[in-house]
Amino acid sequence: MKNTLKKLRELKKEAVKSIIPEYDDEHREIISMFVREDSNFLSAYSGKDGAVISGDVAEFLDNAVKPLALRDDLHLVITSSQIDDGEKIIYRKAIKNYYRGEVIDSDKRLHRNKLASFWMLIAGFVIIAAAVTLKLLGIGEVLVEAVDIAGWVFLWESVHLFFIERPLLKYEQLRACALYNAKVSYQNAES
Repeated sequence: MKNTLKKLRELKKEAVKSIIPEYDDEHREIISMFVREDSNFLSAYSGKDGAVISGDVAEFLDNAVKPLALRDDLHLVITSSQIDDGEKIIYRKAIKNYYRGEVIDSDKRLHRNKLASFWMLIAGFVIIAAAVTLKLLGIGEVLVEAVDIAGWVFLWESVHLFFIERPLLKYEQLRACALYNAKVSYQNAES
């Protein structure tokens, strides 16, 4: 077991050291994307705001930002010999359209998290107050204990939502904002 933990720590250090960030001249962290074939770059569906990127492209970009600290702005450099000038404009807008939706969705989830946490807190206090009232009235001890436990469950869920789940939602929002705001540029691939 001890050797396994040691090997795990060494592998983690190696993985972290293998990430060598690159920056452009404006101190934006560079994400490199190579596109061999661009027929699936866009989703088959689009909304009134225009095209969005496909799930595969979004998955690549989401995965590319996972190891980044996101302290700096991002610069997505797409290298391909397949993308023409007209598609460059469309693809740039499609990336922005996709991540605009992600930013809005994460904002809604954060708002719902805050409301749910608040109402769980209120419910927990009301239920605990009811347990104290039942105890003072001399109502059955088993019922008082059950109500007391229910109150603490609501309080714990409030803490869980606000202090454990909320930071994860904020990080998701940070990633979506970083990709929404990313500068997108193109390079021609050498044939």
